[in-house]
Amino acid sequence: MAYEFRLQDPGEGIHEAEIIEINVSEGQQVREGENILVAETDKAAVDIPSPVTGEIVELKVSEGDIVEVGNVLAVLNEEGSEKDEEPDPDEGADADEGADKKTGKSRNDQPAREGGNESKTEASSSSRAAGESSRAEAQTTDADQADVLATPAVRGLARDLGIDLEDVPGSGEDGRILEDDVQKVAESDSASTDDDTDIQAVRRPTEGSERVKLRSVRRSTARRMAQSWRDIPHVTHEDAIDITDLERMRRDHVNTAKQEGVKLTLTPFVMKALAGSLSQHPSFNARFDADEEEIEIFHEVNVGVALDTERGLLVPVVRDVQAKTVLELAKELSEISEKLQEKRADRAMLEGGTVTVTNIGAIGGTGLSPIINPPQVAIFGVARAKLQAVLSGDIDEATSQNRLILPVCLTFDHRVNDGADAARFMNSVKLLLSDPEQFALRS
Repeated sequence: MAYEFRLQDPGEGIHEAEIIEINVSEGQQVREGENILVAETDKAAVDIPSPVTGEIVELKVSEGDIVEVGNVLAVLNEEGSEKDEEPDPDEGADADEGADKKTGKSRNDQPAREGGNESKTEASSSSRAAGESSRAEAQTTDADQADVLATPAVRGLARDLGIDLEDVPGSGEDGRILEDDVQKVAESDSASTDDDTDIQAVRRPTEGSERVKLRSVRRSTARRMAQSWRDIPHVTHEDAIDITDLERMRRDHVNTAKQEGVKLTLTPFVMKALAGSLSQHPSFNARFDADEEEIEIFHEVNVGVALDTERGLLVPVVRDVQAKTVLELAKELSEISEKLQEKRADRAMLEGGTVTVTNIGAIGGTGLSPIINPPQVAIFGVARAKLQAVLSGDIDEATSQNRLILPVCLTFDHRVNDGADAARFMNSVKLLLSDPEQFALRS
């Protein structure tokens, strides 16, 4: 019997995923639980196991396709069934109505049932259960989505451009709205504006140019940062910290940390200094609820650490920083980084942050102005430390010393904190990082 294997939500609350790897070919025999695809969401790359044992009759997707939950990934002949047996024409008809013939994309945005992928055994059983449920008609939770046929990517583009999808004529199958349709309406709306020439120049590819589709993490980052910049009044407070003595202390303990399998960098010291300062300035360890006009202040310090990975910018979260030592933080950061590079991150690793740290020092730069990661209200930035000659003493009898100076900044939500609050918070961080004795006393 032919079996239609559909994409299920891998427990992350997703609506779509990008197919980044196909491990099988048509005509190949596969076993139940064998990984046949790798799908990447904006959170992690997930192995997709076969829910049944049988032969791959047809692959409905290609590498690089963006597939919605509920779409058919592959058609299999289950073991023991007749090879040429046709699928029941009534089975799954409702769920397939309006599907894209090339990619198998469905108009449904929500899965009929969520699937799991925690272990090979659980993956096999849950995938089979998910596949069984996919034969039922997929349900849509948003009534408006039933009236307008468009993928989440198209809906996101329309939101970014301020376009009402109900005003967009769809050129796709069954009236489905495509990205080009949204772009045409946006260009038409902007035709009467003074800066129309600039807009057209940006949108129209020139000779020798190319258009690169935003995928998974890049697409998610673009939407999230645009939302942050649009909704949050950003202010950046800059300063410079003398970390000469702290750097000496770090070097004194590098070998000790190495014996424990830990690479001791500056970042865990910054995280610990933030946690100590946030206990005195808790309004920076918070989230802003615009609907209720309330500030939710957190008692635990969960620091999101912005990391540059092959997939793009990811922000894993280290929890309860206030309760951990610098060595414990360094070890946890190493473990997290390893998981991200091996694409073994899960949704839980990337959620629950209360404040964020971004450190570009290893790459370079004398300063930065980072964008807040909503719904947080602050992000602390670190650039590259530089040895500088610093004058000290009386103005008439100043002496010069070589000191290691660290450029830092604090971008904050002006709805929650004022400039004076940011300056006081920065002074607290500065005290801890510039004076190892204070750091030891307060850590």
